[in-house]
Amino acid sequence: MMRRYWQLLTRAAWIVTTAAAGLLLSATSHAKGPLDAHIEKGRQLFEREFLTGQGAEPGSDGLGPMFNHVSCAACHKQGGIGGGGPVDVNAEMISAVMPLGTVSKSKKGNGSDHLAPLRAIHPAFVDESGGLKPNLVLHRFSSDHRYDVLREQLTGKKVPYMPSDAERQSLQRELARRPLADAKVSPGFKLLLSQRNTPALFGSGVIDAISDETLLELAASQQKDSVISGRVSPIENRRAGRFGWRGQTEHLRDFVLGACANELGLEVPGVSQPVVPQQPDYKAVALDLTVQQCNQLVAFVASLPPPKIAWPDEESKRLLVIEGQKLFKQVGCILCHVEDVGPAQSIYSDLLLHDMGPGMGDPVLAMPPPGQVSSVQPAPPGIPGQSRGGYSGGFVASGLVSKRQTNGMELSRKLDPLPEDLSQEWRTPPLWGMSDSAPYLHDGRAETVLEAVVWHGGEARKSAEAFFALPAPERIKVLEFLACLKAP
Repeated sequence: MMRRYWQLLTRAAWIVTTAAAGLLLSATSHAKGPLDAHIEKGRQLFEREFLTGQGAEPGSDGLGPMFNHVSCAACHKQGGIGGGGPVDVNAEMISAVMPLGTVSKSKKGNGSDHLAPLRAIHPAFVDESGGLKPNLVLHRFSSDHRYDVLREQLTGKKVPYMPSDAERQSLQRELARRPLADAKVSPGFKLLLSQRNTPALFGSGVIDAISDETLLELAASQQKDSVISGRVSPIENRRAGRFGWRGQTEHLRDFVLGACANELGLEVPGVSQPVVPQQPDYKAVALDLTVQQCNQLVAFVASLPPPKIAWPDEESKRLLVIEGQKLFKQVGCILCHVEDVGPAQSIYSDLLLHDMGPGMGDPVLAMPPPGQVSSVQPAPPGIPGQSRGGYSGGFVASGLVSKRQTNGMELSRKLDPLPEDLSQEWRTPPLWGMSDSAPYLHDGRAETVLEAVVWHGGEARKSAEAFFALPAPERIKVLEFLACLKAP
């Protein structure tokens, strides 16, 4: 009953957005050929409200058992289907930070199972080999009613099924005051909560087509700059990450299927459902989406058009926006928010990692540079034919002893100190379509563009200061320019 009640409320909340976006996609709705039909089926999957027990294959379990929402479109909805999401559908993550010098592997055989407290809190903190998995998605919902109790114990809050406008604003203020929130302290561990705002997916297919060489060359050119030093989020073998707030995922297919598994709890090829805390041995016996359905879903997301500047028709306003664009470049925003990257025109992002200052610190770190030793969460199994890449990221700020696999032998040694900026590094978010994608920043803490600029520290501090040093009329011109970066 609760599940059905939630689905009815959810449908009422986004049905208007779905209808409006359907008009925008009418061209693909009338299939003109095999590719159009392929994309249209992907759109239907994107909008589909999944149900428990109803998957693609006999015996599949459908939605969940762990999930954050009932459909892709329920979160990706601002500015049309595929857009960003409001703060009340933020994904939450919980990270386990261990004290300096603690061995990161469980030793149940000799009675020193120091991971037992974490395993009791959530079994997914411990992997199949007995090692620590430091970062988990803390799901909002489960088909097991006992999960609500566990979640409330960890967060101190009940699940916000349909928060009011006042509750949304309160959540944003809370995020701004406390970027890191202590969830619970257990013996030997500190648990930290963090959040991720739903990103817009417009132009994802174009981003996916940007070559590794383009990103590596862009990073190399910035290394010569004395103001900023963006770096590629590294995927194994010098490949480049493009997607995710930390740039931790290489290709769009990895990102979409990772979201299916982690956000909807769907069993998909190459990516398994999250662990159910109350049933840690539970395994899906069949796929919830077939390979063909996954291909269709990825094709639809890849087909979402890239946003373009919506120039005003009135000449005086157009001139004002042009002046704002010049000022945007003048104060230095263009250094990170690069206008064009390869085939991505007017993306206003370099897709590189930048240190944004201590105010933007987060327990889930950016990927360390190649060769940097760290306490790592093993990368999830790769999707067939695709690279391996984490959906949620896999590092925590701690001073652990690391264990690495080298030629089949497990090695342990004290970690080299991590650069402090790993907790402060974020991929430059594309600004195209930003006018329709509030709130801003990785956890949605900024309700307005001005609030987002205030949070710019680290490498972005000088540009933020230069912006606020502008006379008020010129700041307004910059904001008018940004307001023209609308969703397609």
